[in-house]
Amino acid sequence: MFNPMRDKAVPLILLTRPAHQSARMARLLKARFGAVIHTVEAPLQRIDPLPGIPSLEGVEGLIFTSENGVRCFANMSPRRDFLTYCVGPRTAAIAREVGLTAEHAKGNASDLAAYILAQCPDGPLLHLHGTHTQGDIPGKLAQAGLEVQGAAIYEQAAARPPPGFAAALGGPATVIAPLYSPRSATLFAQAAGGIRPGQWVLPCLSTAVKGALPPDLQALATIATAPNTKAMIAAIANHISQRPRLEGQTKLV
Repeated sequence: MFNPMRDKAVPLILLTRPAHQSARMARLLKARFGAVIHTVEAPLQRIDPLPGIPSLEGVEGLIFTSENGVRCFANMSPRRDFLTYCVGPRTAAIAREVGLTAEHAKGNASDLAAYILAQCPDGPLLHLHGTHTQGDIPGKLAQAGLEVQGAAIYEQAAARPPPGFAAALGGPATVIAPLYSPRSATLFAQAAGGIRPGQWVLPCLSTAVKGALPPDLQALATIATAPNTKAMIAAIANHISQRPRLEGQTKLV
């Protein structure tokens, strides 16, 4: 069994997203890298649905900027007769899994706003999101003359750091902690406290995510080439490939 206090040679990937997203990323990383890495799932937030659901009367289309919003909506309402505009392909895939018709942009809020404007939707739209959101999609679309409302349907609640998080903080291994949202970055900084600069790498999904870190942690951050999981895995691979080759270990490219 991996012991982060002992195993220094193999880098540790610390996954702090909500549980189901961390588990999915762990599977993808294991399929990509195998025994070259160790993964630790240490969620620092949980997704708590908010009570009730906003009125859907008159709404012609839904906007989702995360898969968490899709899942919460699917559990709140049986309706599947909306066209949904999703921030990226992963969110759109989850929307289709629950029975919604979905289109998607390239992966960030600005892309999504531009995509929706290009489609020229006729009826009112509703953006369903978490209590912590960014990009102000309703505001951008309203400025362009569209009728759009926003409503929070879940909270990204802080979770107590699990034991695996503390073990990673205290271990000798190089730790790569991918961060996907400003909320994730904020919670990570609060939980991590002081960390050793030579030990940590923080791949960030966007400049907004990096900007949510305090200055000392921003110095450890890099930004993915695109706002999606594929680019984040590529960023992780790049950091692993820069480590000195170990005897008998194949260097990743």
